[in-house]
Amino acid sequence: MMTAHISLPVSRGGLGKYLRARGRGRGGRSAEFHQRLAKELQKKYSWRRLRSNADRYVELEPELNFDGEEIREPEVDLSSFLARQRLSDVSETTVVAVPRKGRVQAIEWDAELEEMSREKGAADASRDLKARFRAKSEKLKAKPLFSRDRKQGRMITSNYSEAPTLPTDAPKAPKVEMETFLDELLG
Repeated sequence: MMTAHISLPVSRGGLGKYLRARGRGRGGRSAEFHQRLAKELQKKYSWRRLRSNADRYVELEPELNFDGEEIREPEVDLSSFLARQRLSDVSETTVVAVPRKGRVQAIEWDAELEEMSREKGAADASRDLKARFRAKSEKLKAKPLFSRDRKQGRMITSNYSEAPTLPTDAPKAPKVEMETFLDELLG
């Protein structure tokens, strides 16, 4: 008695090749879907007429007034505008030409340039300060606040030195200190 064995692919990975060879019986899309998709695409691009561009260049018939004459727009007189442009000494859109090599130009230092340089200095200073704070915060984030030794109860004092005592008046006896405190409080 012969039994039919279906051999599954044993090579690298999944059932992709096997399912493609079977034609994706269960999970594939139906033929109706492909027809519907084709109809949607046809409808989407149906407004495009692929005939000729002749309709783009058709000149419309001129509008006629009640006398039967063609209505024309009056021409705009630009001569006065052009004359004003010629008379204008300083144009707002003046382009400063780049000097040739070797020619040195002197820049006049005025109040506006002074103000701009001050603003630039202030902006640079604030940018540097922000960068330093960012670097400091990054350093603090990277460095743990509590070391393992402190968590266990041992204090590490090798990194820290004792601050010197501040100069004060001659030390008073505790009883005298208490009396002065009470006198100030009551008095």
